[in-house]
Amino acid sequence: MDFANLDWIILAILLVSTILSAFRGFVREALALGSWILAVIVARWFAPALSMHLSPFIDMASARTLMAYGILIIGTLIVCGLLTRVLSELIRVSGLSATDRLLGMVFGFLRGALVVLLGVTALHYFTPVSQDPWWQASRLVPLVLDLLNVIKPLVLEHSDQLLRNLVKG
Repeated sequence: MDFANLDWIILAILLVSTILSAFRGFVREALALGSWILAVIVARWFAPALSMHLSPFIDMASARTLMAYGILIIGTLIVCGLLTRVLSELIRVSGLSATDRLLGMVFGFLRGALVVLLGVTALHYFTPVSQDPWWQASRLVPLVLDLLNVIKPLVLEHSDQLLRNLVKG
């Protein structure tokens, strides 16, 4: 089976993500992802209030809002990072490191697959690359697009409610 250059890039993304997550472990990877989600939620909820407290220091409303979001996101990530470090150490000491690393590998592979899926989808739908020979030579892109066609109805079915919840805050 001959792979095109694009196939090697896809495989490299999957491999790097899997290996990195194997070293970090599932707990660190999951908490890192959760930290970013929590940071965005905290910023979404509290940025307007913090922005008002910044008004004596920053005149421009848009700059105040950006500063409030930045402070809240960075602050949340720092607190979550400290918590993640403590929990990771507890996992290491408890003897669950091998299980944590194995689950981390699975998590990393799935994360890499999501990155590949989003990248291929963006290139396929928003650029003319599907006409290029290097794209057509790929053996993996058709598989990724098949996967997209399988999960697209599921995502579209729930995306409206998700977007409404995000906008409501």
